[in-house]
Amino acid sequence: MTMRDNEPTTAPATPHIPSPAEMAAEVMGGHKPHASPAVRSFARELGVDLALLQGSGPHARITFADVKRYVRSVVASRR
Repeated sequence: MTMRDNEPTTAPATPHIPSPAEMAAEVMGGHKPHASPAVRSFARELGVDLALLQGSGPHARITFADVKRYVRSVVASRR
């Protein structure tokens, strides 16, 4: 046997695959899109990535209307 009893065996590290939210944060300079928790929850239910939206609220905050507008545009483009 070539392995010594006192040498630890380690499994190869699996590569980290970033989540869509992590990738969006990279694109946005490390910041999450500016939206309220309720809007984040609403977007999550609909499967909308907030990093793809431009907010129309104060300080470019993403609103419910922005999420709805985005969903309508996606649905319309698939027809």
